[in-house]
Amino acid sequence: MAYLRTELNNLLREDPVMRIMQLNLLGSLTGQVQAPSSIANKLDAVMELLRLLEEAGFTAGAFDADDLFHLAIDEIMISTESLFNLLKPLVGERPAAETPESTAARIQLPKYNTGSSLYASATPEAGSNSPSGSRRMKLGPPRAAIFQTRSTDDLNIKIHAP
Repeated sequence: MAYLRTELNNLLREDPVMRIMQLNLLGSLTGQVQAPSSIANKLDAVMELLRLLEEAGFTAGAFDADDLFHLAIDEIMISTESLFNLLKPLVGERPAAETPESTAARIQLPKYNTGSSLYASATPEAGSNSPSGSRRMKLGPPRAAIFQTRSTDDLNIKIHAP
């Protein structure tokens, strides 16, 4: 464990990405960390790194984001992977969580296409397209009528000259 902590300190001190972010560890390492996922752009790579740092209990200092975005995406991903590999034995690994939406959608989806929507109908009875019996909000006059009344009001304006 002491060896891993020394390696972690070396990474934080020598890695260019970690130096830019000026990391601080308040207290001790916390929580389990989730493995970084494959990323296609720099913004997602930086967000993944920030997520990993937050899970471990690190806080980023004041840094210039432009310095970080001038680095290559591979450099950011290598730093993230290195950090994860050092944190994993120290705090443990948390399995990748599925999003609740995808789990719920898979449960509700039929094995075949029924042609009907999975969402509830806005009509009172399911399957009924009839608006009868449903309450509707009354709308104001059409725009054409509003413009006509405005134009007639404009003609009736009297200008008083001093």
